[in-house]
Amino acid sequence: MPLLLISKEDLCGWSSPISKTSLMHGSWAFISDFNSIVGAKEKKGGRLPNNLVCNEFLSWSNSNDLTHLNTRGATFTWSNNRRGCARIYLRLDRALCNDNCLLDWKSISPYTLLGSKSEHHPILLTLHNN
Repeated sequence: MPLLLISKEDLCGWSSPISKTSLMHGSWAFISDFNSIVGAKEKKGGRLPNNLVCNEFLSWSNSNDLTHLNTRGATFTWSNNRRGCARIYLRLDRALCNDNCLLDWKSISPYTLLGSKSEHHPILLTLHNN
C-alpha cells in the first residue's frame, strides 16, 4: 500500500482538492502534520479554537473522501513546550486514508510514539489482514 508523506508546504491550504491523491488509485493512506484540528476536543489550553478553521479542515477532508483514522496512544500530538497556564496541547498530526484502504485492510491502527525530541509525537501506522 502506498504511504504518501506530504509536507505542510505541499498542502497549500484546505480550499482545493489534493492533486496528489486524485492521481493515486487503490488503497492508500498518509500521515502528516496538518497544522489544524477538527474541534475543541483536539485542543487543551489557550483560547478556544476557531470553529471556521476547524470546519474548513473537516470539509476539506470530506471533499477529498478521506477518513480520519482513530489514533491510539497520546490524545495530543503537539505541545508548545511551555510551562503552567501557557502550555497548549493540540492534535495536529494524524493519519488519513481512502475508502479502498478501509476495505482492503482488516485492521488499520495509527499509534502515537513517545520520546521524540521534537514538539510533535511521531505516528506509526500498522496494517493487518488476518
